[in-house]
Amino acid sequence: MVNASVYESRGMTMSTSGVKHDKTERDNVRQIPKWTRRYAQSRTVAVMVTFGFIILFNVVIGGSSYWCGRSYRSGQMFGFWVCLPVTVLGCVGLLLFSFKGHRLIQRISERYYAKEGNVALGPTDGEGGRALLLVVAGAFGACIVGSVVLGLLGYIPQEYMQPVSALYMVPFMVFLTVKMRAVAGFLPLLWPILYTAHAVAIVVGFLPSTGHWGGAHMMIATVGYGLLSALVAHIINRVALHRLRRLAHVENQENDGPEVEER
Repeated sequence: MVNASVYESRGMTMSTSGVKHDKTERDNVRQIPKWTRRYAQSRTVAVMVTFGFIILFNVVIGGSSYWCGRSYRSGQMFGFWVCLPVTVLGCVGLLLFSFKGHRLIQRISERYYAKEGNVALGPTDGEGGRALLLVVAGAFGACIVGSVVLGLLGYIPQEYMQPVSALYMVPFMVFLTVKMRAVAGFLPLLWPILYTAHAVAIVVGFLPSTGHWGGAHMMIATVGYGLLSALVAHIINRVALHRLRRLAHVENQENDGPEVEER
């Protein structure tokens, strides 16, 4: 009787343990779609290319507009007429990238990640979405030109160019993030958040804003925070890929179970 009770007790323990194990495996398998989307939305190449282009445009536009205003105030008209068309070309390039850039990024990402599988997220924009993008991009370009003109006239001090640029840069970056959320998720919001925090730090006097700090702040807010955001995206992507591989292994084990039992 004692031996039978012990045997039954062990059998019940093994059965309960098996049920818990099966439930854990099913829960893990259910997480695969979530981690698949997270992995697809944080693919490093797509994020890096996107940030790279935006960083390039911000450096060109921000740097040329800064030196354009500085050259004008110092009477160096040659430098002014050299920097002005560079600023205009940068704005045009940014507008073109806003319309066609996502297709180029998608092609690069698909080619680079061909061995890891293809993932398609988000439908293409309709006519209404393109019209809205045209309006927003036009307003963004007008803000850039307006800030340059106001800077040339002395209404915007160069040391506060970064906080002023945040008034139109941050909404535009948030708009692009929301528009491309199906492809990149909300991870790119880290950039405008850091951009805003930097602007607030300058306004409250936490960061110095005299001398050559005006141009330095623009470089930090564009290049620095852009690269930092890309690094965070890379880490998240690798974590998601590692998690997916582990979950896929669990799914394979679960699929192998019935085959063994049938034999």
